Amino acid sequence: MARLENLKHARVTLLFTYSGITDGRVEPISKSDITVRSIRIAAEHKRRTGVLLYWRPIVPGWNDSPDTMAQVLDVARDVDAIVFTGYYHKEQNAHYLRELGVDVPYADGYARRKVMPDGLDARVVAAWQASGTTTPLFRKTSCGVAYAHSAPDYNGHRGVRELCDICPAAQVRRCVEDYSEPTVEQVDTVLAQLGYESDYVIEPGHMWTHGLGEQWRYAVQHTLRHQIWELDQPHHLHAHGRSLLGHTVDPAQSEAFRTVRAQFERAARYEDD
Repeated sequence: MARLENLKHARVTLLFTYSGITDGRVEPISKSDITVRSIRIAAEHKRRTGVLLYWRPIVPGWNDSPDTMAQVLDVARDVDAIVFTGYYHKEQNAHYLRELGVDVPYADGYARRKVMPDGLDARVVAAWQASGTTTPLFRKTSCGVAYAHSAPDYNGHRGVRELCDICPAAQVRRCVEDYSEPTVEQVDTVLAQLGYESDYVIEPGHMWTHGLGEQWRYAVQHTLRHQIWELDQPHHLHAHGRSLLGHTVDPAQSEAFRTVRAQFERAARYEDD
């Protein structure tokens, strides 16, 4: 920590993954206090360094009991922020865990995004509110990292307002003051600077691209500080960036996605002509 604190030209953030899972088949160091001790040492000595407890994966039956949640929140009492999320329900992960005899609660619906059902999200937030902790809770890693350094979110999540209902008022103000919708000129400039080509549609809170790809999308998003959504990987209301397992799809939003797709298709036909 002393070495990290002495760095003058880097903004350092430590994210300690800690789930509270006690099943050694899932979390091999669950019987050790290494992680908890590391979190507390970092929290005790931080000044410039951001220290976050990354509460993941939260999985029904593994670590969602009230006692376990209270214990994790107690460990997080002196860190800068808590970021919580779910489990990558990928076929390889599920197969490995089931071979160990671990009960994986999600029977099917393997997904590229983490699973955090709507009801589980609500229970985590309720446990945090009931705990009386002063450590802020965030759904997105970039939000927690930005808060630790008193900066606005660099991923432009202010455009997805339902994520902000648990954010501290001071952080909301930072993000509101920093937030702006990109112009066509700004988007074209960024795409040219990065050497990317993509059709796009700018909408309130986000911008659609098509065929850009995950890692390229992130580069544009970080540069513009604005949400970039790939047409083939849409973000759904209240399940933003999460698997749809445990979430209800809003029909109106699905219709809006189809409208955007039609715009891209019309643009493609125009270019072909």
